[in-house]
Amino acid sequence: MIIQKQSRNKKGMLLSAARFIKRIGVLPKFIKDPKISIWKKIMVFMGLAYVINPFDLIPVPVFLAFGLIDDAVIIGYILSRISDELDYYIENPYSKEFSKDKMIHDIEYRIDDDE
Repeated sequence: MIIQKQSRNKKGMLLSAARFIKRIGVLPKFIKDPKISIWKKIMVFMGLAYVINPFDLIPVPVFLAFGLIDDAVIIGYILSRISDELDYYIENPYSKEFSKDKMIHDIEYRIDDDE
């Protein structure tokens, strides 16, 4: 029972990590999209600037691994705020088959029963 729980937790963590990596990978598409509000784009740029900036709330050289926590929290917060929108840009094999533009409306039809 405990072993099953641990394996489910590991699978869940791997799925979460994969989703996180995919969301980071689609950030360029998100930024280039003209339909996205400027404030969300600014939030992404400010988060990236904070992570790249050598001046942190918790400096890495002083506190070693704990210095990376504030960077991870900032990135995690930003991704959680825009995660639904980032999921839109992740390639979905079914998205190419169905498009709202290709829907046909107001169709009349009749079913003929052979029996």
